[in-house]
Order: sequence, then structure tokens, then C-alpha cells
Amino acid sequence: MTLQVRALAHRYGTRPILSGIDLDVGAAETVCLAGESGCGKSTLLRLIAGLERPSEGTILRNGECLSSPTASLPPEQRRMGLVFQQAALFPHLSVLENVCFGMRPPSRAKALEWLEQVRFQGREEDYPHMLSGGQQQRVALARALAAEPEILLLDEPFASLDYALRKEIRADVQALLRARGIPTLLVTHDPQEALQMADRIILLNPQGRIEQIGTPRALYCHPRTDYAARFFGAANRLTLPGKGPQMVRPEQIMLSADGPETAHVRAVTFSGSHQWVELEWDAQIIFAKDYRHLPLQAGQSVRFHLPDA
Repeated sequence: MTLQVRALAHRYGTRPILSGIDLDVGAAETVCLAGESGCGKSTLLRLIAGLERPSEGTILRNGECLSSPTASLPPEQRRMGLVFQQAALFPHLSVLENVCFGMRPPSRAKALEWLEQVRFQGREEDYPHMLSGGQQQRVALARALAAEPEILLLDEPFASLDYALRKEIRADVQALLRARGIPTLLVTHDPQEALQMADRIILLNPQGRIEQIGTPRALYCHPRTDYAARFFGAANRLTLPGKGPQMVRPEQIMLSADGPETAHVRAVTFSGSHQWVELEWDAQIIFAKDYRHLPLQAGQSVRFHLPDA
């Protein structure tokens, strides 16, 4: 199965939301739609799901048109699973009944298998109000997968969970999707989530356009724009002698006793696993990530290495 979006644009009234969107999701691939809140990520997912019709462009599956400005296949005929930030379970149905809801025909045995796949067993007769947020999301995922979708659409499904639970469920979902080879399009505004879960990332900018597409390593290590660089973490924009402007990540700056460069320490901030060191060098401000917790304080001088310098 392949999903294609071509020359897609969308407006609410006269206000543009998305413009010039071209993307593909291949078989067994997890693609993350990443970007700041308000850049059109969820709108794009809704267009793909068939919940809205695009203003311009087409959405295709295996070359078949699903959506255009003049025609749109109903969501229930698209064979797509959709999981939102809120689990949106049916409150009057039990866990088992929720999972069976999208199955044709419903099968208790298969529903129990999917609950086991998402590591949620023994609570099939409970109702949604009896479950925690993380448990509800596991049930919502089982419900979406039980319908055997050709592609899974996830709209910020972990955003409402606390850090530890988000990390646990995210790892479980990633393992399940890879084991099953389910094509997945995940919306997230969390750069770490995109870097950890995606085979490819599609980064949308605040204007609703694609800023860059590539592997997580490519977007983090070789961003093409300032926006792409800073979305995925702190970045220093430095002018290096003989090299011109260059984006340098704080962890690429190595503080050491024998470094070839000397900088003035402006501030040191403890952050648990590392400390942030603010430096002034060659009339430029640099932020370095020091994992060795060197005994530094403001007013000192420190030597350091720049990448490839």
C-alpha cells in the first residue's frame, strides 16, 4: 500500500492553512508529520482520513483518488485507522465492545488478541470511565488495528500522557507497528518523538508548507534551514574562519583542557544529565552541552573544540 498526496492546499474561508503539500507513505513505513502547533498537521491528517475535502490537489491510495476538491470517498470506505489525542472511546460500550466495533464481522477472539498485542489484558469487561488515560489509548489503538486498516493515522496520540507513561506506550506502539509492518502517519509537535519513531520526517513550517523531508538523522544533523535546525533542538549559528556560516549543535562543542580555541564562560546551568555552558567566543555567543560536569563558573576561560575546526 502506498499513500500519495499531490499539490494539496487547504483554506478555511480566505485563510490558507496548507499549501503545496506533496508526500508519500510507503508500505511498512512510519512517517511523522512534525511542526509547531497551528502549522496544519492535524488538518492534513483529517484531509487524508476524509473528514474534510481539500481546497486543491489530490489524495491517492495505490493510484486511486480518495479526495479532490470535487469528490471524496467517505471515511468509512478508506480502510484507515484513526487514533486521536483523546481516546474517544464509546462510553456506553465495554473495552471488548469498543474493540469489536470496527470489526466486520465482530470477533471476541480477535478482539482479545488485539488487546493482548497492545499489552492490555484482563480488563475487557471494564468501561472507559474505569480506565486511566494510558489504558484508554491502548484500547483506542487496539480498536483501530482490529479493523485491519491499510494505513494507520495517529494524531498526537501520546500528548496527553505524562512523560514516563508516554515513553512506555510510545515504545510499545513502535514495536507493534514495526512487527506488523503497518504503514503509519503520525502527527506530533514533539521533536524527540519524531526523531525516535519515524523512518522519515515531514517537517511543516508555520506557513503550512513543507520545510524539509528526510530521515531523522538527516533532519537533525543536516538541516537545510534555520527553522529545521532549531525545531529539533538547540543550534548555534556560527561564522567559522574560512568556512562561513555553520549550524553547530551544543553537543558538538567539546570542552577540554587542550582545545584549540579559548572562550569566556558567561553562565553555567545545571540540567541533570548535563550542564549548559554559555560561552562568548570571537564576538559570538555559543551554547555547549557538557556531560562531564566540568567545574566551571561565570567569568572563567575554557578551551574547546569545534566540529571539523
